[in-house]
Amino acid sequence: PLWLAQRMKRKSMTQVELAESIGKTQQAISKYLRGEGAPQTTVLKKILYSLSVHPDAFWDEMRG
Repeated sequence: PLWLAQRMKRKSMTQVELAESIGKTQQAISKYLRGEGAPQTTVLKKILYSLSVHPDAFWDEMRG
């Protein structure tokens, strides 16, 4: 969740803007940000694309 918030901030993207770009609701994005759920793989790919993040870079960051 922190990773997502940081990337959204870097792109100056709101929850509504991200939701619209991936075909989800703002409530779904909010849920991801609060850590109350995780996006499915297909949705995660759309999030990464919308935030201009290469999947390899994402996984490298997640591994620490």
